Amino acid sequence: MSNKRRTRTPRPSQGLLHGGALSADDAAQMREMLAASGAPSYVLDAIRPGLDLAGLLAEAEVNAPVPEVPELVAQLGDAIGPALAGKGDPFLAEAATLELLGLLRAAYPGDSVEDDTPELHAKVLELVEAAEREATAEALILLRVLALYGPEPAHSATAADRLVAGGLAEPQWTAEIGSPTPVECFAYGDIFGEQESIAVTFAYGRKRHAMAVLIDYNLGGGVKDCWTSDQAAEIKRQYRSLDNSVDTEYSTYTIAEGMEILQEALAAKPCPEQPDQLQDTATFLPLLRHRVQLMAQAPRKSR
Repeated sequence: MSNKRRTRTPRPSQGLLHGGALSADDAAQMREMLAASGAPSYVLDAIRPGLDLAGLLAEAEVNAPVPEVPELVAQLGDAIGPALAGKGDPFLAEAATLELLGLLRAAYPGDSVEDDTPELHAKVLELVEAAEREATAEALILLRVLALYGPEPAHSATAADRLVAGGLAEPQWTAEIGSPTPVECFAYGDIFGEQESIAVTFAYGRKRHAMAVLIDYNLGGGVKDCWTSDQAAEIKRQYRSLDNSVDTEYSTYTIAEGMEILQEALAAKPCPEQPDQLQDTATFLPLLRHRVQLMAQAPRKSR
């Protein structure tokens, strides 16, 4: 599954690409390449011979420093700034905020990806208070998105309203956040019915993005992975290219049909296995639930 919005760790070695373990040469090559690209020390320290990709990702995640709220606030300009460019981009605002929130979720995990811990709530409240003190356009957008998808929605909304009441100008497009139009639904899966990756395209005006969900029926039919991409057309092209390839087939669904599939998946227990699946699902599950609600409100159309 590719085209996730988040940048993934490069995988230069054939051992990793084929599910094997890193050799000493592979580890040295990967460490050198990532060091040159500015990778943090905790990632470099995780790279050693004998690890496969899953082990490397898991160790890097364990070694990752717990993000502090001042660091997250310092990242707002780089993370959310692109959403303010031009006429504004609600999807980029959502994706960037959810990824920042995902860093806190990873640092304060619950018993499952659906659980929010008291420690997470406390950190989010700290983030809300810090954003309100920052009083920038990026901070305001963060608060508006947190009010939709964060664990402390009332506090986030109130903080955002206070900033506007205090004179901070709010872009008109922020009113569109959380209300894109469902456009189309397509999927590919194995011919044995074991797994299916279903994608739904949504539109903010002329800009489209995709919400992709991997469902594993061998693990109870729950969400195994979910992510977003601003390359909706490329996601569709890749899915279609897998039609009639080795044991896979491409399908199209109406929005209503896709909604029913996703509702069933959300009703089951999430089943991520790999570290990146755990991170993705914890980060984007709130967005997926919200998007499925939008699909339920969309006018029903026949094929």
